[in-house]
Amino acid sequence: MRLLAQAAIDPRWVIEGGSSMLRTTLPRADLVIWLQPPIWQRAWQLLKRSLRYHGRTRPELPPDNTDQFWPQIQFGWRSLRKQAAFDREVSDAMADHPAINLQVCRSRADISRLRSALSSSE
Repeated sequence: MRLLAQAAIDPRWVIEGGSSMLRTTLPRADLVIWLQPPIWQRAWQLLKRSLRYHGRTRPELPPDNTDQFWPQIQFGWRSLRKQAAFDREVSDAMADHPAINLQVCRSRADISRLRSALSSSE
């Protein structure tokens, strides 16, 4: 968490992650993008990724960090089961910071619209 807090001191940063980082990052954030695709889409993407990279290293991971099918599926299943609790935690944390611009994206179209809006505002 110390490194995360140091990163959030910079004027511009992007941090991807779970609710455990919210209390550290939200006080310094001006925009939160919350990706919330439907559960079926998340499950499908997890299955595709697990099959595609089984025994291999995904491009975004360090070398020798190989994906194994069942551990990935188990991790994804735990995440999907905890979704309601995660949603409550994020919502509660955001309620403490009403000035932060919260953008919820539930589809690729939402993401495209947000990207366009952000590009035109720079």
